[in-house]
Amino acid sequence: MKTILKYPITLGLSQNKEEELLPTEIETYEEAEFMSIQMNFGQPTMWFKVDTTKPKQKLKFRIFATGEEIPEEDNFVYYGTLQINRGEWVWHIFEILES
Repeated sequence: MKTILKYPITLGLSQNKEEELLPTEIETYEEAEFMSIQMNFGQPTMWFKVDTTKPKQKLKFRIFATGEEIPEEDNFVYYGTLQINRGEWVWHIFEILES
């Protein structure tokens, strides 16, 4: 069955660097189609169109703040930008591809 599911994501800070955001992971279905990332009731949330008959998979995301250095590795795919608190914080969401 095809449907749209939402996935709240966690934006945790690294203990080593005050401004570095930790990777976050969601469990969805294979071939999930990304639709949007927005705030939903105060929580950063991603929406995907999925086929629930497909096997499940985990997707890992890395969130970068505006001005934060992005590593040289070429294993990131951009998904979207999220503004929080009327643009006080602006975060950019990338999927981390398996190497």
